[in-house]
Amino acid sequence: MARRFSIDLHFAEPLDQVLRLFTHGPFLAQEAVHQGQLRCTPVEVSRDDAKLHLRLDQVGPNRIPGAKPKEVPNELHYEWDLSQPGCRWWRVSPHEKGIDIKGRHQLFSAPGGGTRYHMEWELNVKVPIVGKVLEKKAEPKIIEGARKREAFAKGWLRDGKLPA
Repeated sequence: MARRFSIDLHFAEPLDQVLRLFTHGPFLAQEAVHQGQLRCTPVEVSRDDAKLHLRLDQVGPNRIPGAKPKEVPNELHYEWDLSQPGCRWWRVSPHEKGIDIKGRHQLFSAPGGGTRYHMEWELNVKVPIVGKVLEKKAEPKIIEGARKREAFAKGWLRDGKLPA
């Protein structure tokens, strides 16, 4: 059974501005590098008035000591329902077989202004005996990454990097 956990991020900006940021390719590419990827290319797979499918083609370091190749590719998909606004997301990584990670993001207008960004994860490490231990160890690091995401996004918003 997969490990499930969540966190809420909080932004002073209105929901529409936060949504624009988290669906903005250049932000997502720079944030991926900030989180430890070596390179990231955002691809808009499809878009209409209500839906947006983004794919981030990422290349990151191989975290297995001495392993080859030194760099490993992965894809991060976001399927946004712009009318809700929220998305389901999943990661595809051919070099990390047996690790399934996916989740949901939902944006809410916060009382008194601002935006609450609710993030959910479902992590399943399909390795006999140690899988559940690895899931439990990964959770704090993933939550730490969400906090880094919040700080990085607030910097972008504060510095006015998001085009009007």
